[in-house]
Amino acid sequence: MRIGIDNVSPGHATGFGTIGGFRHFLQDTLTWLVKIAPQHEYVLFQPRWADPLDITPHASVRVQHCAGVPKQRIGRVMYEQSRYARLIDRSGIDVFLACNNVIPLRLKTPSVVLMASLQYFDFPQIYSWLNLVYLRRMVPRSLQKVRGALASSHTSKQTILERVNVPSERIHVVYYGLSAVIEGNRRGEEYEAGCRMVESLSGGKPYILSVSSFYWQKNLFRLVEAFALLKRKQGLSHRLLLVGGDSGKVTGRDLLEHARALGVEDSVVCPGVIVHARIAAFYMNASLTVMPSLYETFGHPIVEAMSCGCPVVTSNIGTMAEIAQNCAALVDPYSADSIAEGMARVLSDIDLKKNMVSCGLVRARDFTAEIQTREYVRVLEGAARK
Repeated sequence: MRIGIDNVSPGHATGFGTIGGFRHFLQDTLTWLVKIAPQHEYVLFQPRWADPLDITPHASVRVQHCAGVPKQRIGRVMYEQSRYARLIDRSGIDVFLACNNVIPLRLKTPSVVLMASLQYFDFPQIYSWLNLVYLRRMVPRSLQKVRGALASSHTSKQTILERVNVPSERIHVVYYGLSAVIEGNRRGEEYEAGCRMVESLSGGKPYILSVSSFYWQKNLFRLVEAFALLKRKQGLSHRLLLVGGDSGKVTGRDLLEHARALGVEDSVVCPGVIVHARIAAFYMNASLTVMPSLYETFGHPIVEAMSCGCPVVTSNIGTMAEIAQNCAALVDPYSADSIAEGMARVLSDIDLKKNMVSCGLVRARDFTAEIQTREYVRVLEGAARK
């Protein structure tokens, strides 16, 4: 069977130095597809201008360079709904995996869509009006046409079923796997380089860690407020490391200005995007990792932190609570007091911290790229057979 994989609709999200984890997701998925189902052929569709993925060349993987793909989002969307559909249909593939919420509606080839984000349902304010109109129009139509959809959590599946009229059996819940970059860099040169960065950024002090791109729904302003509460009430010696890249609407400068207004500017550090190969060192040396998001499609930092033996404080709602289960301190993300109390509880209770670490290490084993990819193969094979 010949399987087509989409790296056109993600746009720049799989480029070098991007602020999200989609590049690593796609690399890990392709690597495991070759290991798990070498009997199939894989065609990766991507723009000529796209950065090449870091994958080992294999006879069963072919890159289809797509000419004429605009770099700007509006032009790329028009390309996807016209020339891209024709290119896919003429490529001779048996099934197509669309990787960013929508499919080319004119596509005749059987398809499966990956629901990479559903924030637009509940947080329309973080989108431009044009992007919002596009998603509200195209996502339901795509879900009604595909032979299968991949949701990264049961919470996400429930959101889809509540908002779109599609059969439940069409939506397959498949958790994302832990990035191979995290697993492979808990020691060695990259780990040591990460430790040196940690020492420099923390000033040798203990620190609380947050790893996420600076989108509004990540709730980082409230995290800074909770951190300021701890500093004021308990004289906390820790620093707060906010690792991630600017989203456009929220920047590191905005967060530092907020910290300054609260009197904790000397203890809040925004180092920007850290090379993913070094991020394990940040988790493994942190006192705890905090992810108080208002919404996540999945929440990779929760799993990454648990796999590195770092206790986690995260939201008691949605996918965050589903992924963390009882292995994290769950807090009300709409309350700075609740976030502060959760952090304080973990920092002060040694037995609780040990139990959370042990529980987290076990829980993290449920999220592997191998398990994820085996499920993808099953869904794709089923879609092709239909």
